[in-house]
Amino acid sequence: MFKPLFNNLVTFSIQVIQNKEFGDQTRQNALELMATFADYNPGMCRKDPSYTVEMVTQCLSLMTDVGMDDDDAEEWNASEDLDGDESDENHVAGEQCMDRLANKLGGQAVLPPTFNWLPRMMTSSAWRDRHAALMALS
Repeated sequence: MFKPLFNNLVTFSIQVIQNKEFGDQTRQNALELMATFADYNPGMCRKDPSYTVEMVTQCLSLMTDVGMDDDDAEEWNASEDLDGDESDENHVAGEQCMDRLANKLGGQAVLPPTFNWLPRMMTSSAWRDRHAALMALS
């Protein structure tokens, strides 16, 4: 049912995920929609020319969203809530989606776009970028 419209849906969803003027829940819902397609029709996702590259890029971007300022980051670092699966934070949503993409689309699809970004992220002066890169590797 979605095949003829899939590329347009990918484009729209990626625009929603990228737009920081939307609330976190809206952005995460768009991410979830795209991840659900990977869960139920990974072949269609692999065939789309932009799906994997755009989704990996957006997941990595969300994974850098650990805290808005250093006070938030200190609170995150001091947190003892080790059950990140229950969190509604962007970095957790990005990590979970990367895991789903890797499991459903496979390494051949997910690794090339991931490794386009990881070298830059690992050498970044921003600790959030380095943290996201390490989490992507895990």
